[in-house]
Amino acid sequence: MLLLLAGQNTERRDNTLRLSILALGHGLADKVSEIPDLIIFFDWKKSHEPILRKAKALKIPAILLKFEPHVVIKDHLNPKIDSKFARVIEVGRANSATPVFWPQNWNLKYFDNNERFDRAVAVSGNKFSFMRGELYSLRASVYGVVDSLDVFGTGWGNSRINNLLKLLKEFQLALTSSSLSMSFACINSSRIRPLNLMGPVHNKLEAISRYKVSLVIENTLGYMTEKLLDSIFAGTIPVYVGPQVEIFGIPKNLVVTAEPSVGAISRALIQAGEIDHEDWKEQAREWMNRPGVKESWNLQGAVESLLKLAEGEIESQ
Repeated sequence: MLLLLAGQNTERRDNTLRLSILALGHGLADKVSEIPDLIIFFDWKKSHEPILRKAKALKIPAILLKFEPHVVIKDHLNPKIDSKFARVIEVGRANSATPVFWPQNWNLKYFDNNERFDRAVAVSGNKFSFMRGELYSLRASVYGVVDSLDVFGTGWGNSRINNLLKLLKEFQLALTSSSLSMSFACINSSRIRPLNLMGPVHNKLEAISRYKVSLVIENTLGYMTEKLLDSIFAGTIPVYVGPQVEIFGIPKNLVVTAEPSVGAISRALIQAGEIDHEDWKEQAREWMNRPGVKESWNLQGAVESLLKLAEGEIESQ
């Protein structure tokens, strides 16, 4: 199958998605004029429209992979955008009939790090969204009151003027969205600073692996991204705010789930801190070694699953 990829720096020769596709025996086109069997768009961008028009003129099927939820890309709520594609696949979406796992770089280099702080860690940048369902404001609220939590990430030290400009930009984007459902919690959260800000992180897994517990709050409750698996790969007990982990085949005993509130998360962090870390690691290792788990989650396995869905789209044309 000859594919053309659009978005997510897919034009770079060292892009891991490109390399995985080539490793699976498929070919990659550089332009529409090569008449690929299928064009795959990674998240919607306005700049995709010229390629999409050419594809339609040449009767080349196109699919849209949505990695980011609507709180990140507002047009992912727009049915007019979806209608431009032969098929739309939402990666990590909990309410899909067959959830598509977020491709992971299966890296256990830091899993057995024995030098760990008896504290919790969170890694995330300071982001804003006016779209209902966003959890960025919840992150900020938790980071601002939990003293046992160290926070790594960029943007938390920005000036109020800088944050105001970001808020105005996000507000304008929300107004142009097809959804009228908005949230204004980010206005108050923009004034919050983490109690224990550790600065930017250069190696996320290494930073997480220095702690016994990590706090993972998804962008929204409906999607599971790479964040939870990063915590497990780092050998760190996750406190998780997101969709039900069982939907994605992750055992409940590996995760301390919390409702999306400051109080519930604070209690879950205490609960996670009381878990025997070595016992948890043995359970995590047992799960990761089960037949099919790595193949379902690692990058090449996830890409293979996505391409099977894509092949089905070609056959239906």
